[in-house]
Amino acid sequence: MSTVPDSCATGGTNQPAGQRPWCLECRSDAALIIESIVSRVPPTPGIVHIEYTCAACDSYYAHPAAVEQIATILNNTTTPSSGVLQFGHHYIHCGEPMQEFNAEPIRIRADFPDSHHGPRLTDVSLPTRVLRCQCGFRMSLPG
Repeated sequence: MSTVPDSCATGGTNQPAGQRPWCLECRSDAALIIESIVSRVPPTPGIVHIEYTCAACDSYYAHPAAVEQIATILNNTTTPSSGVLQFGHHYIHCGEPMQEFNAEPIRIRADFPDSHHGPRLTDVSLPTRVLRCQCGFRMSLPG
């Protein structure tokens, strides 16, 4: 007997199967925060791989799920929002896909002591992608 209810999508036998997003600790889907939605490899029509957290108990889950089940959770106005949703290679904030804003590398300067010649300065450059939402929210991702 499964502890996860509704392990198949709703509908007839032609509907895709996937594990229902559900918190095993709280025995509910009321406080789930969808963090990531990614296509399965190989692709399965109607099924994607999701990652989510329960806001009530901080449990984390990752598994395949039916698109309809995920849409139900995302359309639930009582479900808390995590701020940024990764949908494949896209990031969504405020309901809008974020756009690349600036691709300048981040430069960090650090002093590394050299016992023979005094302080030595070293620059570290990290390639990043900066994404921006229409509301002005920005985030940096590794390039």
